[in-house]
Amino acid sequence: MSQQGIRTLVFVAAAAVLAGGAYLAYPRPKEFRISEAVKKPLFPEFTDPQDAARIVITKVNEELGQLVEFELVKDADRGIWVIPSRENYPADAEEKIRDATTALIDLIPTDFVSEETRDQATYGLLKPSQEVEAAQTGIGLLVRIENDKGQALAELIIGKRGRAENEDNGGGKSLYFVRRPDQNAIYVAEIDPAAFPTEFKAWIKEDLLQLDAFDISRVEIDDYNVPFEVINAQGGVRIRPDVEHLKRRMKAIVNWNDTDGKWSLQKLLTYQGTRPVETSLGELEELNTEKLNDLKFTLDSLKIVNVQRKPEGLGADLKAGREFLNKRESLISLQRMGFYPWPVGDQLELFAENGELIVATKDGVEYLLRFGQTDRSDIDSEELNRYLMVTVRIDESQFTELPPEVRRELDGKASSEPAGPAAPPSGTEEEKEKKKETKSEPQPPAPLAQDEPPAKKSPENPLRPKKKLEDEAKKKGAAKSKDSGDEAKKDGSAREEMKEAGESKKKGDAGEKASEGDSQEKAGNSPAGEASKDGDAGMEKKKDATSGGEDEQDAAAKEAQRKLDELKDKYRKARAKVDELNFRFGDWYYVISEKDFRKIHLTRRDLIRETSQAKEKGFDVDAFRSLQKEGLKVSPSGGASGGLPSFPGSGN
Repeated sequence: MSQQGIRTLVFVAAAAVLAGGAYLAYPRPKEFRISEAVKKPLFPEFTDPQDAARIVITKVNEELGQLVEFELVKDADRGIWVIPSRENYPADAEEKIRDATTALIDLIPTDFVSEETRDQATYGLLKPSQEVEAAQTGIGLLVRIENDKGQALAELIIGKRGRAENEDNGGGKSLYFVRRPDQNAIYVAEIDPAAFPTEFKAWIKEDLLQLDAFDISRVEIDDYNVPFEVINAQGGVRIRPDVEHLKRRMKAIVNWNDTDGKWSLQKLLTYQGTRPVETSLGELEELNTEKLNDLKFTLDSLKIVNVQRKPEGLGADLKAGREFLNKRESLISLQRMGFYPWPVGDQLELFAENGELIVATKDGVEYLLRFGQTDRSDIDSEELNRYLMVTVRIDESQFTELPPEVRRELDGKASSEPAGPAAPPSGTEEEKEKKKETKSEPQPPAPLAQDEPPAKKSPENPLRPKKKLEDEAKKKGAAKSKDSGDEAKKDGSAREEMKEAGESKKKGDAGEKASEGDSQEKAGNSPAGEASKDGDAGMEKKKDATSGGEDEQDAAAKEAQRKLDELKDKYRKARAKVDELNFRFGDWYYVISEKDFRKIHLTRRDLIRETSQAKEKGFDVDAFRSLQKEGLKVSPSGGASGGLPSFPGSGN
């Protein structure tokens, strides 16, 4: 072999050795054993949902072509989840939070798919981030759960829905392609991406008022507008409301009667300028029950669209001190929403740009809704929304029979003074105390169970005091003794004879019984016997009357106590509900849809309609239009037709 050939063989051998070494040294991807991969949780160290302190959900909004990130954080001080993008509004949909924090615990894949990087876009598992263009296809939903130190407990990308064969094998389960962002391995797992929405309303109790339509008992409508002037000042645009000249249109109180299932008008005020005029329904007018029913059921399902935090210093009762007027930012916040504070005495009353609505429920609670301006903050939304402020309070009309001292005790304001009115030292002080109590507390009801019922003058009344009954019985006996004279003194011997007759009844035979009967008959026929008989009858009547009176008095006392206990229990529950709801509503402006606003904000035209007889009698709108077009028709008698009266001298 030539020298050249030998050299060639050496080069070939060296190349083979180098290639073999490179092959052996090249890093190979980890070999996945499918049988083991589908048996282990993807996040074995995440076992307790209480460790979760932050949830971040990231996805691409395909319609807008934007990256969307939604965050939930656990407030360590209050122990609740909040939404930072909504000024830490509580994420009070507890079931949603539970589902999100437990969805990644013990998540075991059902199948292994691939570990090729090029397959990630195919299965929709590209990680959403600022580096990835939103228009790119194949981007998944990223869920990251962290502890209170910011360390990741679990992080998962959820892609497209699982393959058809897997859906069949899974029996209709929610199978999706998934992968960990720090790995290339693609799996199929049972998980529902709907557990991780990025919409605000999905994480809150969307039902704003949380009341039942069938519990509504009264509705009060205060339809007014607050006129205001927009001023361009050096510091910016200012709004100057004119609360002193409110444009009032109507006040109405409407009650719902469960028994006959009807609405009834309790009070209606209309306004001539600023002067209220009490009016009633005309002969051809009636309440618009359809509109009222729509109002009732809309309140039942009134949905939260958005929220904004109220300014500091404005409490849950929507009242503040006069110093609140000096807080420019707070005032601007209120006015921008359409709510105008106005000084009344030492406090500020709040007026709403578009009126108010009071809704009372059977459980003793009143909701006060104030309607502000339309919400223009969401410029991307085609829907028109409106600001709303909600306050809850006790419906005082349902607790007028609750004694003031009981009311103070239930409110936790019981004083060391004895229950019941104390005797004042002088008449002047008594009058002052009565006036003070009248202003500060509801009037006390009728006497309670422990009070003695007043005695009536009628002698047949079984509830008369026992002593009075005994005195009357003595007078009656004395009158009969006067008529019988000395024979009344024989009453004792007559009783003795009756006693001996009773003993002979036990010892004697039939003859003795007959004799006993004769003696008793004689004793009964004697004047002394009559006195004895009347005396016994009087005593029996006295016992029966006293016993019956005491029984009825006890029954009345028990019934009064039962009613008081029921009223106290109702008040306790109402107070607890008021405190709970005001804690929820206190810090927030709410935003509702304009569509719902139109259903619960009724004008006089909405509340009252013409009856069906109006058209028949020619007083409806169509009749007046016809009258305008055709004019009045003259009847043969010379009077105007259509039921209108003829004028004097017109032939009638």
